Amino acid sequence: TSKHKKNMGRTPKHMLNPFRCPGQTAAPAWSAVYSDLSKPLLLDVGCARGRWVRDLAAGTTVRLELDGQTFNFCGNELYAPLVEAANAANDAAADAAPAAEK
Repeated sequence: TSKHKKNMGRTPKHMLNPFRCPGQTAAPAWSAVYSDLSKPLLLDVGCARGRWVRDLAAGTTVRLELDGQTFNFCGNELYAPLVEAANAANDAAADAAPAAEK
């Protein structure tokens, strides 16, 4: 067996410095995002395309409660292509939801 690393030919993953990200926007008015601000917030940092946190919010994988209270959910991602993919998936999920759930 060789003691040399075999994956050195790969291009390293480009990492972002969160303090130098262009196009930062101000936080939204949370009362416009969440209907009940008294609920605890579950924050998924580095959510990629947001599937995990979107599934949690929909209650399709598991239902989280804290002292009998459900959560507000928020995904946070810096990498723009993943943010765009997450927003597109969220919009598609919202469009597919029955009118009663909107």
